[in-house]
Amino acid sequence: MEGKLYVGNLSYATTADELRELFGQAGRVTAVELVNDQSSGRSKGFAFVSLSSEAEAQKAISLFHGHALAGRNLKVNAAKPREPREPRETQPTSEPAYRSRLGAFTVTDRSPNAKPGPSRPARGGGGYQSSLGAFGKGGSPAPGRRRGGGGRGS
Repeated sequence: MEGKLYVGNLSYATTADELRELFGQAGRVTAVELVNDQSSGRSKGFAFVSLSSEAEAQKAISLFHGHALAGRNLKVNAAKPREPREPRETQPTSEPAYRSRLGAFTVTDRSPNAKPGPSRPARGGGGYQSSLGAFGKGGSPAPGRRRGGGGRGS
């Protein structure tokens, strides 16, 4: 049976080959998985190392927990099984994309000028909506009324 280890507190510059060489002192390394950030591609500072047996994994824990590698003291433990995650809840389409903390206004998904496309389904409405009546009834400027100016030159 294979022994899987969590190796933490790694330097961001540590490579999979360095871990394979280090943990090879404890037994036969079957896999090294460095965990990287999806957006930046930079190492997150931890990895999973699999050894060919549980006995080799226990030996690696006793040898390398607290071991200094690239100026950092490693944390080596038996890896816990990954727990299933619940899917993220998506925002219902009837909810606005943004609502101010005081509820004074909301910004909906699309402006009226947004063109439908593969990532923009055709929907009605959009833009700013005021619940304070700043734009008249219905959340938009009243017909025949200009915004700003103060009514000069009538």
